[in-house]
Amino acid sequence: MQTPQRMTIEIENGRTIMRTMHNGMIGSDMEILMVLKGTTNSGTARVHSLYWPRQGEHYLVFANYNDETKVYGATDQYRVVPLGMGFPTNDLFGRELDEQIRYTLEWRLNNLNRDLEKMLEEKNRLEDRTPARKPFTIPNRP
Repeated sequence: MQTPQRMTIEIENGRTIMRTMHNGMIGSDMEILMVLKGTTNSGTARVHSLYWPRQGEHYLVFANYNDETKVYGATDQYRVVPLGMGFPTNDLFGRELDEQIRYTLEWRLNNLNRDLEKMLEEKNRLEDRTPARKPFTIPNRP
């Protein structure tokens, strides 16, 4: 998968058309590595979601397929779970569907907690090194 562009240039009926995101949906060509449930085959598939995916990362995607558009739709925020680059897909083999989903969500939660801890350490370090300043207040508006 490549990180999607903010706009695409397509040729339609011999004319060049510049397209942007439609209804906030971001179109991505994703490599399907594993299907937990359904009839999807491995390979590349077009996915529309609210999430801006990055090349090289793994995702758990809960999507519905549209036969007319040939696109998978993951139209709610909760339908795309970023897993990072090091997700061990092999750990899912031999598990039941609910266990695969639980394992994947716990993986993400553990990564988030670790990242938040690192970010909090950085925040504290920056606050400790930032000179004291007068607190900023937003004036009341009528």
